[in-house]
This record gives sequence, C-alpha cells and structure tokens, in this order.
Amino acid sequence: MSSVTTADTAGIDGRSRIAAALAKRMRGRRRAEVRFQVYGIAAIVLSVTMLAILLVTIIQAGYTAFIQAYFEIDVTIDEQAVDPDGARDPDDLAMVNYAQIVESALVQLLDLEDQQVPLNTLLALPRARAENLIEELDAQIASGRITFAGITDFGQPVALGLLANLNTMPPVEDFLSDDLRGRVDLAAVIGLAGELRGALADVPIEFANLQRGRFVDADLLEPFADRVIPESVTDPRERTGLLRGVARAVNDSVAESVRLRFAEQSLSLGDLENADLADRLRSTLSEYVDEMISRGAGNQLRAMVLADPELIGQTISLDFLASSDVDVMMKGQISRDLPESRRQVNDLQLQWMDRLQEEGYLGTRFAWSLFTNGASTQPEQSGIGVAVVGSFYMMLIVLALALPLGVATAIYLEEFAPKNRATDVIEVNINNLAAVPSIVFGLLGLAVFVNFANLGRSAPLVGGLVLTLMTLPTIIIAARAALKAVPPSIREAALGVGASKTQSIFHHVLPLAMPGILTGTIIGMAQALGETAPLL
Repeated sequence: MSSVTTADTAGIDGRSRIAAALAKRMRGRRRAEVRFQVYGIAAIVLSVTMLAILLVTIIQAGYTAFIQAYFEIDVTIDEQAVDPDGARDPDDLAMVNYAQIVESALVQLLDLEDQQVPLNTLLALPRARAENLIEELDAQIASGRITFAGITDFGQPVALGLLANLNTMPPVEDFLSDDLRGRVDLAAVIGLAGELRGALADVPIEFANLQRGRFVDADLLEPFADRVIPESVTDPRERTGLLRGVARAVNDSVAESVRLRFAEQSLSLGDLENADLADRLRSTLSEYVDEMISRGAGNQLRAMVLADPELIGQTISLDFLASSDVDVMMKGQISRDLPESRRQVNDLQLQWMDRLQEEGYLGTRFAWSLFTNGASTQPEQSGIGVAVVGSFYMMLIVLALALPLGVATAIYLEEFAPKNRATDVIEVNINNLAAVPSIVFGLLGLAVFVNFANLGRSAPLVGGLVLTLMTLPTIIIAARAALKAVPPSIREAALGVGASKTQSIFHHVLPLAMPGILTGTIIGMAQALGETAPLL
C-alpha cells in the first residue's frame, strides 16, 4: 500500500514539475513574443520618426524654391525710344533694348538724383570711374559736408587709425578661410586683436591702397609669426604662405572697419562738385539697379509689345522677376549681418530693397514659373517644365515599345522556346543586361542612334529608344517570373477543353500573369524615369 502511495506521489510530483516547466516555458515564450512586438513597434516608430525628420529637413531646406521675388512697377513705353518712326515694324520693335526701359522705370522710382550715397560706395568705384575722387573728397571736407577727424588731404598718406575705428574692427578669425583655420593657431590669432590695433594705428595708407583694401602685408605681421604658426611648420615657403593668408584676413577685417567708417557719411549726386565724377557715380548706381532686375524682364516687355503694339506710348503696370541675388536675400538664405564684401547685394541695394518692399513695389509670390519654364543660365528664370514634358514623352515611348516587346519575349522564352544552349545563352545575357549601368546604354545610343542613324540629339525619340533598351531586361525578367507563377493546371484545363497552346497562353495564362507583368513594368518605368536626367 505504501509503495503504491509512493509511486502515486512520485507521479504527481513528476507531473507537477513538468507542468511547472511548461508554465515557465510558456511565460518565457510570452515574454519573447512581447519583446518581439515591442521591438517591431520600436522599429516602426523609429522608421517613421527618421522619415518625418527627413521630410521636415527637406521641406525646411527646399520650400523657398517655390517662392520667387518680383517687382511690380509702372513702366512707360516711350514711343520715341521704341518706335520713333511710328512704323510698328515687328523686326524693328524686336531690336529695341527693353531692359533699359525697365531699368529706367525703376531708377525713376528710386529717384537716384536725391539718393544719399554712402561714401563707401564712392570708395568702391572701379578705378576707371574713380578719377578725381581724391580731389572731390578733399573739396567735400573743405566745404564741411563730410568730416574725418585728423584728415584734411586724402592725396597724402593717411594713418590707418584715422581711417578706421580699430576698436570696433571685426574679429580677424571671422575672415580666415576654412583651410587656414586648420593650419594656424586660431587661439593665438584671436588673442592678437589688441596688439594688432596698436601695430596698425600708425601705418600710413595711400588712397590707392585704401581703394584696393590693402592695408598690411606679411612683413608687418612677421613679429607675430611664431605665435600664429605652429612649430611643426618648418618649411619657410609654407610659413610665408600661412602668414600671407593671415595678412589677407587682417586686410579684410580692416577693410570692413573702414567701410563701416565711410558708411557713416553720405553725399547726394547734387552734392558732388565734379560733374564727370557725378556722371560716373550715376552710371554706377544705374548698374546697381540693373543688378536687381532679372535679365528676363526685358524679354517679357518685348513679348508684350510685339503681341500688342498699341501699348507703345502708354504707361502699364508690369510685374517682373527680381534677380537671383535679390531673390535669395528676400528669402533669407543670405544673412544681412554678413559683411558687405561677402554679400552679392551691397548695403545700398539692401536699402533700396527695404524701401521698395515697404512701398509695395517688391514682394514674393508662389513660383509658378518653376513648373513652366525650362533650363536657363539665370537662376530666377529656370524651371522644370521642359524636363517634365521631355520625361513624359520619353516615358510614352518606353511604354509603347518596352511593354509589348518585353511581354512577347517573355512569352516566347517561357512557353515556346526550345530548351537548348542557344536559349540558355539568351537568358544569361538578358540577366546580364539588367545589371549594365545606364551610361553604357547612353554611349550606345550616342554611337548608334545619333551618330550612325542621325536621329537628332534633341528629339525625345532617341532618349526613349535608349531607355527602352535599358528597361527591356527588367520587364522580360518580371514577365517570365509572372508567367511561371501561373499554376500548370490552368494550361492543362485550357488544353483539356480544346484550346490550342496559343489560345491557352493568351486567353488564360497571360491574363492571370498581368498583375506581375504590370508590377515589373512599373519598376522598369520608375527606373527609366530616374535615369532620364543622367542619361541625357
């Protein structure tokens, strides 16, 4: 009796241990399933987060491409300037300089005759236009219109400390090139600010060097060489090159300080005593205005006049694109805090932009031209319209040629071709062609279609033929896989009810394989669409 009880107890204990082990294993499996679900959810969340970050970054960096700056001003189409004879000959009207008409309208709006021009604009005049500038500045100092403490004669060398406010000199390190920053002791350059001011204050500067922005050379910085150039640089030529680079940064910093000093005072065209200098400055200001206008503004006005010659002699409201430099400034892609020497738009043009924007003559709008214009050397006029149309035409050619040829080839190889060495060679080469880079197909098209067949470079036909050759292997491989995936029972059933082999393929097998064939076609078309630009 006791032995039975002991056996029963042992059996119960064994079953309990098995049950406990199973329960423990089940708990482990459940924990593993939960962990797997957590890992999967975490992976999805991470993927969605990375995608969101990517999209936000792309939108933040590229949304300004859909905005463009434009002017909207009244333009008078003077008959004496456009068609003095009144003949309204389209050939003569097409030869008129309409860009000059637009520029004159904007110049008149800005009223340049009363424009206060900062002295740094005079200082930046090209050499050919800066004749008599020294005498003019001396005359203005004598008349009291401008004042420079301690300076009465710009014809003589002037101490640099009188020309620039060295205490507010921009940091030299801001003007070091990226390459130079990694090769000199940046901390030493930063620490030289006070000593540089003392060393530069009494340096005599001639007016010609003032205009060129050349204030110091490497010799003046030689006492600081051991501090700014690392000891590891022992080659004398390399040391001299680094010192010259630091000297350029010092020159740029001092030039910015001088520019700010000269920008504090201004003159109008009417204040200038030298009439020739006033005319040269007037031409420079007109060029500044012209730089703010897109080169397409003249073409736009020309097209309007040719379409409606009755506009001649009238004043019309014309909206036209601003130049790319004004465009990027309006979008905030270039900081206004940058020194003038490092901006494409100078301070005077910035002043005009602010004024025109306040008065409603300058603004931004959605860039519809981005989707209608073609390629252009002027950034503000360029668009993707031609690229979209050309890609569409090429895709039509690819679809019309590659799909029927690819499907027909796949049907023959899969259903009708004998299984021999020749068929194997064809199949291997089709697979190899799918891996050939697009540039190889491009060179083939250039040699065969353009040079040999003389089909022309600009026609979408050539690009479509080349992309067809590139897409065919993809469609053939996908179509064969789709045909092979159709169950053999479909073929057998069709043959069993009296259909021929051709009928069984085209009436029963091909319709069932079409989803797979279309998937391969979409993949091939997407690949071809992505290769249109690099291929061309």
